[in-house]
Amino acid sequence: MTYGLRKYSWTLLPVILVAMVAGLSGGSSDFNFALWSIDYSQGFVRRGLAGEVVGGLFEVPLSKETMEAIFLFCFLLFVFASLLFFISLGSFPPFTLFVILSSGFYFQQYAYDLGKLDVIILMMVMIGLKIINPDRMKTTLVLIFFITTVALLIHEVSALLLVPIFLAGIWVQPLERVIRFKLVSAYFLYSILMFTVVYIAGSSTVEASVRYQSSSTLMPFLTADNDVFNIAGRSFYDNFSWAMGRLMEEKTGSRVLLNLVACFPFLIILGSMIRELMKLKVSVVEVVVLVSGSVLFLYFLGVDFYRWNALLMSLLFILLAYVGGVVKITYSVPLWLVWIALVFSLWSGPLGISVALPSRFFLFSGLEGII
Repeated sequence: MTYGLRKYSWTLLPVILVAMVAGLSGGSSDFNFALWSIDYSQGFVRRGLAGEVVGGLFEVPLSKETMEAIFLFCFLLFVFASLLFFISLGSFPPFTLFVILSSGFYFQQYAYDLGKLDVIILMMVMIGLKIINPDRMKTTLVLIFFITTVALLIHEVSALLLVPIFLAGIWVQPLERVIRFKLVSAYFLYSILMFTVVYIAGSSTVEASVRYQSSSTLMPFLTADNDVFNIAGRSFYDNFSWAMGRLMEEKTGSRVLLNLVACFPFLIILGSMIRELMKLKVSVVEVVVLVSGSVLFLYFLGVDFYRWNALLMSLLFILLAYVGGVVKITYSVPLWLVWIALVFSLWSGPLGISVALPSRFFLFSGLEGII
């Protein structure tokens, strides 16, 4: 790790600078606050753990200022965890790592969504992957069982964001095929069981107004029209209809496409890394498809399509960094491609424009008309 810090030392300052600018310019909304206001005061409900912990650690009722400080603290922890994770693996050359972490879909995106639970889940992903030890897989299973349970209690979407990448992390270990199959099966079955328990036992028929009244005792500044209180009671069909209706809107569709354009050079980088692993006979295609497919399912569940793009890209880079660490390689990414990606990073984040809302601070004003 000491060698890794020396190797990446010249990249740390600019990465931290990007994270600071992104964090300080990141916003918090009433929607973000309400995500943390759901607790167990009305009985066991899905997504209640974050609010329960915050309410237990801080004097209630909580103020906006307190919650903003909590959000910023969680984001800075995420920055720290990301640096430790990527540097310790050593899979990306220093300049490549700088460009990835500075991209519109990494630090800049999660700072824009300051207050959402994404950084908590991603931190748990990185911690869990680092815990996996092929020499102590029984202990590993117990630990990732615990992490998975906590993640599902924070947000049930962890079943799509955390479980598949843990399965991938186990799958790429240098283990006998039969042992690897047993470990993957055990973790998969446990995850299904826990998700089922959390989803069924945590589903609530409480009216949105009652849910708001309960949450307002923790955070009195919340407004009654916050959509979080309605979302908690929506069915899968309701969410699907809502999401597809929004995606078909011209404005939303064009933003999603522009968002993907901002990710284009990074997709090529991902492709070059996958080819490099395939040349080494590493079984990487299956795990990439597993992680990608699980995130793509989110498009049918909600309307934050820019977030799904960001989570897809982030998890793929986390996965490939981890696989590179397991097989002990440093990817050789063409320098010209990394420079192109850097230009797109400056264009697609708070240092340029927001990936979430591509019309904001648009550097290429000639394209602004398409949104």
